[in-house]
Amino acid sequence: MDKLWILNKIDASASKQLSRALNINLITAALLVGRGISKPEDGKRFLEGDLNDLYSPYELKGIKKAVSRINKALKNKEKIIIYGDYDVDGITSTALLYTILLKFTDNLECYIPNRLEEGYDLNKDACDYAKEKSVSLMITVDCGISALEEAEYLRDLGIDLIIIDHHEQQDKLPYAVSIVDPHQKKCNYPFKKLAGVGVVFKLLEAFLSEHMECPLEYLKPHMDLVALGTISDVVPLVDENRIFIKEGLKQLNQTNKIGLQALIKRSSLQDKEISTYHVGFILGPRINAAGRIGSADASLQLLLTENKEEADALAKLLNDGNRQRQNIQNKTFKEALLQIEKNVNFKDHNVIVLCDEWHPGVVGIVASKIVDKFYRPAIMISTIEEPAKGSGRSIDDFHLLDAVRQCSHHLSGFGGHKKACGVVIDKDKINDFREEINRFAKDNFMVKGLKPSIRVDLEVSLSDVNFDLLKEMNLLEPYGMGNPKPIFRTSKLQLRNEPTFLKRNGVKIYVTDGKITCEALGFSLDSINFNKLYGKKFSMIYTPTIDSYKGQEHICLRIIDIKGEE
Repeated sequence: MDKLWILNKIDASASKQLSRALNINLITAALLVGRGISKPEDGKRFLEGDLNDLYSPYELKGIKKAVSRINKALKNKEKIIIYGDYDVDGITSTALLYTILLKFTDNLECYIPNRLEEGYDLNKDACDYAKEKSVSLMITVDCGISALEEAEYLRDLGIDLIIIDHHEQQDKLPYAVSIVDPHQKKCNYPFKKLAGVGVVFKLLEAFLSEHMECPLEYLKPHMDLVALGTISDVVPLVDENRIFIKEGLKQLNQTNKIGLQALIKRSSLQDKEISTYHVGFILGPRINAAGRIGSADASLQLLLTENKEEADALAKLLNDGNRQRQNIQNKTFKEALLQIEKNVNFKDHNVIVLCDEWHPGVVGIVASKIVDKFYRPAIMISTIEEPAKGSGRSIDDFHLLDAVRQCSHHLSGFGGHKKACGVVIDKDKINDFREEINRFAKDNFMVKGLKPSIRVDLEVSLSDVNFDLLKEMNLLEPYGMGNPKPIFRTSKLQLRNEPTFLKRNGVKIYVTDGKITCEALGFSLDSINFNKLYGKKFSMIYTPTIDSYKGQEHICLRIIDIKGEE
């Protein structure tokens, strides 16, 4: 599919001022300005920020009440249960809170629901379990903000509830002793995009400040958990999240957690510098796998265990579970593509809504793959049980949660945010829901000429792309959502020689502007006919990197797309 290139409009004057103030390359400064960072103090914090630059946790609404209730429970030796979601963010949130509170009480238990048997969020069976165990305080992490009925049920059972979440609230909040969620109304916390584990970190920072002088130093060894959850939840890696990831990756590369050591080894990463990529595509999916296909208990236990033999066994279990998840996912994706081919008319269906007896643990991943392939919002619904459960993903310009909210009279439940959602729906209402969400999309969303776009940071010449610049650009790492790898565009290029086609659908070319020649490498660029480029001028967008071969460093341009010039 032809992609639209969108070149960022960057204030040249602001870039020059930032370059002078921070003594950095003008291109590096322009990249910062393009990311919304134009003040020198903000630029310095972005490039050099550490845990001491975090906001005060007490700016979070409800945090004082939460800390006070936890302290009361510890003083009175009450039974506390931590209730977490079954994804990586929820599992790391649970592990972090449990690990710290365990230093103050052993009257503590964790509970993560089984995705297949209990579904998402707090449920009444878990409330009954808490009552049976004489629990007097439940703390939900990475969930709970939508659990209206369950919160009332806990209240009737005489169990206090603290909600620690980061999802957007609905019209009404659940009944709780305290709710800590940066998205709740009248919460003036400066940064709203924390992952669930980030909110737990802030709670613990406040809690520990009442028990010791240096809470951040005490939390530092557990930043590996914060990095795992934050990266895996695909929140923007800016502001506090950026600090969490920088500190967390340092800790992850020297982790003292036996379970993480075993998982790193099982994933063949023991000799690598672990990056956001390794967390997002290798470690995170393995921790996620158990919760996707059943119970997440093994993943939680991996993060908590202090037994090497148990850690090795759990790491193998998660690795095998990830392979099983991949097989289920690939089969589901193929079946979804067949449905799209038979039943979806892209003229009328701007939102793809599919349903079948699919495994509910993979529908979200498959929805994301459908969005990537067709550049349409997609909702995949598993009809294995009644009511059916679905998961949706969206494109940049379509607020999926708003669209779902407009059709909520067809749903038994829903939640999420702009780019992703979950729905619960009776099977006989799926067709009506499909039609209504597409009517909403047609009336409220410009779909004319809809096609994927690539945001390009800067137009540069090949002479701009040198070793000094690329080494300075390392200061912009870690990359991820909200802080993507820089993409440059260079025009009036030509091929220096014929392309070399590589394994794994790769191609290597040498491009020149008549003065400088540079190696360029790309993969899965089926839409580009490289042979027809020879002898013609073209524009290329790419990410520059420094590669090493036999001890010699050279610059390589990682091709993203190429377009011929008239």
